[in-house]
Amino acid sequence: MRRMGRIGILGAVLSATIFATTCARGQDDVWRRLDPENTLYIEMDRGRVIVELAPDLAPKNVEQLKRLVREGRYTNTSFYRVIENFVAQGGLEVDVEDIPALPAEFEWEMGRLDGVTPVESNDPFADKTGLYQGFALGYDSKEGREWAIHCPGVMAFARENEADSATSDFYFPIGQAPRHLDRNLTIVGRVLQGFRFIQGAYRGDRDIAGGVIGSKTLRTAIKSMAIAADLDPADRTRLEVINTSHPRFLEQLDAQRNRKGAFWHHGPTSFVDVCTVPVPVRPGN
Repeated sequence: MRRMGRIGILGAVLSATIFATTCARGQDDVWRRLDPENTLYIEMDRGRVIVELAPDLAPKNVEQLKRLVREGRYTNTSFYRVIENFVAQGGLEVDVEDIPALPAEFEWEMGRLDGVTPVESNDPFADKTGLYQGFALGYDSKEGREWAIHCPGVMAFARENEADSATSDFYFPIGQAPRHLDRNLTIVGRVLQGFRFIQGAYRGDRDIAGGVIGSKTLRTAIKSMAIAADLDPADRTRLEVINTSHPRFLEQLDAQRNRKGAFWHHGPTSFVDVCTVPVPVRPGN
């Protein structure tokens, strides 16, 4: 227990370092407020999950998700397919004729986005990686393409075999980053708060119906979903996210790359896995 405690303290110290240098209320340029129009609330029995949507990455898919949310399509649905250390998948579960199939937005032309912070040039799945407003990105320099990375907590649309077959159902990676999914499914957002509620969803069996939970009474319920802009301001959860292109954040990224201190006896390696870079969130005004 003592060793685990020390490791836990180390993690807390690393996180606290980021907050200590950036949380002063006078340094508002370090932080950005969430756009209510692109903030999704998932109401579950245990609490609210807050997802920042990414219209800059997947405009058509985000537009359809928001439309379905506003139509109340996800009210009283569930996470019906949950696989340990892989994904929690939720939504309507069945195809609905009036919901059109979406064009794949797996990747886009490199350089389309401004304000990307470089992270790594030696990634095993990409030529290089970066962060855009907290979203992890991968790049293929030869093909001139970039894409959102499947880090734990991203929200993406599920689909059939055809690339342009996503409609309404979605999933969240709940274990290690399933990077083999990169460039094959469309990422529409990422969880900022309440991820533990999704991680606590009742598990299915991967070997039985691909993880689909047969008993609806065992499935973890989704009570409702809403776009923050549609709620009374008093019912919104105000959050701010660190600006990942700000010099203060770059200092913390460099500190993660070049770890120093008595704790480290081997290395440390200068490699940074983009999915392990902390992107702090704090309560907003």
